[in-house]
Amino acid sequence: MDAVFEQPWAYDAEGVRLRHAVAHSEDEYSRVYAQMQLSVWSYKDAYGKGATDEAARLRRGFSRSLWESLESRSRATTAFGLYRLVSSAVEMGDLQGAAEELLDWHPLLDFRALEEDNARRTDVRNFISACTAFLGHAGSIGFPLEIAVDEAMMDAVERAESVLTVENIESLKGVRRRRARTYEASRLEQRDLLQTTTESDEAGLSDHVRRTVSRRDRPRGDARSASKRVGRAEHVIASVRKGGPPDALAGVIGDLVTVLSEPGLARAVCLRAATALADAALVVNQVHDDPAALLSAAARLDQFAATADGRPVRSLAHMLKARAAMAALRDQTADAHAHIATAVAEWNRAAANADDLTEAMLPEIHSALARLLVFQNPDEIDTAIESCRTGRRHGLRRWRAATAADTTLARLLVWRALRPDTAPEDREAMVDEAIRLSRRQSRPWHAGGARARLALNEALSLRDALSGGADQNRRAADWRKAERLAGGASTGDRLRVAEAWVAWSVGTGDADLIAEAYERLVSAVPLHAATRYRSAAKDEVIAGAQEHTEEAGYWLSRARRYRDAVVALETGRAVKLSEITARDRASMVDLLTRIGDPSLAARLANALATLDDEERGASAPSGSSTHLQQAWADVTAAARAIATATGTDPLALAVDYDDVTAATADGAVVYIAAAKAGGYALVVASGHDPQFVDLPRFDRATIERLLDAFLPRQGKKPPSPDRRAAGLKWLWDNGMRDLMLDHARGRVVTLVPVGLLGLVPLHAAGDPGDPDVLREEWRHASHFSAVRYAPNARALRWGRETADHLSGPELSLFAASVQRGHGSRSPLFAVVDETNDVARTWKAGTTTPHHECTWAEFRENAPEHNVWHLACHGRAIPDAILASTLHFSDSAVTLRQMLADFGLAPRRLAVLSACESHMTGIANPNEAIGLPSAMIQLGFAGVIAAAWPTSDLATGYLMARFHRYWRQEGDAPVIALTRAQQWLRRATRSELTALLPGLSPILEMFAEEDARPFADPVYWAAFAYTGV
Repeated sequence: MDAVFEQPWAYDAEGVRLRHAVAHSEDEYSRVYAQMQLSVWSYKDAYGKGATDEAARLRRGFSRSLWESLESRSRATTAFGLYRLVSSAVEMGDLQGAAEELLDWHPLLDFRALEEDNARRTDVRNFISACTAFLGHAGSIGFPLEIAVDEAMMDAVERAESVLTVENIESLKGVRRRRARTYEASRLEQRDLLQTTTESDEAGLSDHVRRTVSRRDRPRGDARSASKRVGRAEHVIASVRKGGPPDALAGVIGDLVTVLSEPGLARAVCLRAATALADAALVVNQVHDDPAALLSAAARLDQFAATADGRPVRSLAHMLKARAAMAALRDQTADAHAHIATAVAEWNRAAANADDLTEAMLPEIHSALARLLVFQNPDEIDTAIESCRTGRRHGLRRWRAATAADTTLARLLVWRALRPDTAPEDREAMVDEAIRLSRRQSRPWHAGGARARLALNEALSLRDALSGGADQNRRAADWRKAERLAGGASTGDRLRVAEAWVAWSVGTGDADLIAEAYERLVSAVPLHAATRYRSAAKDEVIAGAQEHTEEAGYWLSRARRYRDAVVALETGRAVKLSEITARDRASMVDLLTRIGDPSLAARLANALATLDDEERGASAPSGSSTHLQQAWADVTAAARAIATATGTDPLALAVDYDDVTAATADGAVVYIAAAKAGGYALVVASGHDPQFVDLPRFDRATIERLLDAFLPRQGKKPPSPDRRAAGLKWLWDNGMRDLMLDHARGRVVTLVPVGLLGLVPLHAAGDPGDPDVLREEWRHASHFSAVRYAPNARALRWGRETADHLSGPELSLFAASVQRGHGSRSPLFAVVDETNDVARTWKAGTTTPHHECTWAEFRENAPEHNVWHLACHGRAIPDAILASTLHFSDSAVTLRQMLADFGLAPRRLAVLSACESHMTGIANPNEAIGLPSAMIQLGFAGVIAAAWPTSDLATGYLMARFHRYWRQEGDAPVIALTRAQQWLRRATRSELTALLPGLSPILEMFAEEDARPFADPVYWAAFAYTGV
């Protein structure tokens, strides 16, 4: 038969064959299987013909018949029929039907005795295979029942782990990786849309606008001096635009404002100065993310525009106000509609001026309006494209083929070509036009070359996809070139190119290409954050980079670049804290003292203090952005002087593998992360290569669901002890057991949790049984090693410097207790005995404990000591971590207030004997924002804090024992804490009474003489050690 006719005949013949087998087969087994295949064939036939209601009826009828006949046939046979039905539904695109069948199937799985019962085992394996078929379909991403199916699958995986086949495991990994790539690409696309809308394609004014004004300036006489000053300012602006030192901008805006204020200057000089002022404000906003510079310059231009000579610059003032409104869209809490309306109104006012300066700005005005239109409504993309074309027509001349609208038009054409309603012939033409437009703009002499190169690469990649002739290696080379060219642009441009590179590489699925792109992206984030002198702007950069770090480590590990993976994790972890601790560490002062120039350290400290003061002032309504910028420039200059004197830049954030191994002197450093495709750990010990540990169950989605077992969340019930215990057991069974027993052994193990794993109490993972039963009592993370945390390896190393600096007699203790904290409901009966005993243990180098301590007493006395022990109520708010509180007798003091009221000084240890004091903020988990990191920021080498609400009675005994091990027996603090926890777990009532006799009346209320009242981990496992 001719092959052309084979498929239709075969399709119909299959139905005939199955009907014949059902009617005439003598073998019962064959007849049953033929009937199942016929039922699936009938469903597919109806669905393929568009009879969806009939198909749904057939599907439901078949699955119901399978379950009703379960008693008369093997469960394995039923599982085969259900698998065929679900996989066929996925194949036909009936995802709703497939999901419904899977969710009906899941509750009927029988997990009893899977090792012995082959039918049940086959049923579970087929269910998991069917789930991976559904989740592996591209259409399941974002499907309404997607999460429910994923949760059902993971429940089955966890309960049947020991009987899964290699095929099951590989399918699970494949699904995780594909879905991780898809979600990451989608996230980056959304971020790219926001950046494209809120930022111009050029760092400042277009070359055409600058030339329109500068060619009028033919200075004579007294005007020459002012013209030269404007020329110097223009040179600085151009240098920064091309990637030069941004601190050079500090005096430019003030100098230009002075020029504009000088009486009697020629009109042309004033116009040139006004244009340079607008240009400088735009570059300041682009480099430093400081919209206040735009509004400040706009106000000065409005004043100048009111004069007879200044009318042409009115359009510049409107343009700056529009840019400020667009920049405000990056704030997710802002009123987007109001900012869009403001921006549109200001752009239209700018376009309404009738002069050649406005004419030169029309390409950018139209492209900005186009970006806003698409941001507001993506379906208006055709109107937006036409707006860009209008702007382009205004900018074209016989001698000029490129305009400021070209890059935006190119990107819009690419987006339009990707829409499913675009005709194939139109799609090809759009891509070709986008390539032509972006190729012109990506030439080195164009100011917006980095972003045009980004648009060019996206268009080329789309052309490859449309033609089917993709050359990944060639396109990767194009991205490397784009990243190299972006090195001469602002850090923001470098970051955008790196993010686009990642989005492209993720689509390839090639681990080596993805790893390379992520490595560049993670290294760009700290550099970009460092140019932001406003804390809010730094936080925005860091927040935008969340998830990059753990994904970079995952893909670099997949590419077997384990050292690079460690460097990526170290670079992206605690960026802001690293910047603060690096510039303030004691070793820098010692080094400057040794070389005979300690004044440089004081210069940097004074500049930093001024920067903090100016930032607080700039946030006030009358604050000055110019003063803030100058303060930042002073900090940069001081750091540069220190770098010249010592060879070490205190503001440099570059990391290499040696920086990590330098922190492993007293034990392994373990980076543990939850990426989208799965979890992993990298164990670093001495100078050896890292050891990679696969933790497939620790994927991001699973850990995100686990958070409710540990964190008090707004609008949700607080975690119960039973749920917390179940969560700790899950962590142990699904990764921490193997990690701690087989890979991370040693007297001290330091965990650097990355991403969401920074929010869970890994140190307490386990399910320890009776302390006297050998086969049970070891099942927890701290049994073999003293476990501590570190924000990153650099913080650990700097903590070691501080600890070495403060050893021996230099230590002095401030102990305080608060029985009845302000706003707390229940008194803490044991804290007085706790702090009295701690003070007795220290003897020398301490003060009388401050009972019922007020905030004023603590703030006045604590800074005189370098060890703090505070026993009080605490409350964490992970959703708004800076609002977390410690409760003194007169007030509940927030974390934000503590950071503001205490200065930096070398300090040894902060013991926060308070509930929930170890918890960190959920918004930016990689920044580890919480009380422990706040104490490190204040100069403490180490911090002890609690991961959940604790018993003040048990805590009193624990702390008394801890200080004895540390101060009397000479243990390192982390060892002392671990020993104290092990002791409390095993201590009988008589041993506890001997330790703190004053608490025996309370203890006798619920414990027998020989009982171990605090054997449960809820009493002893909460407290965690951070630092050295």
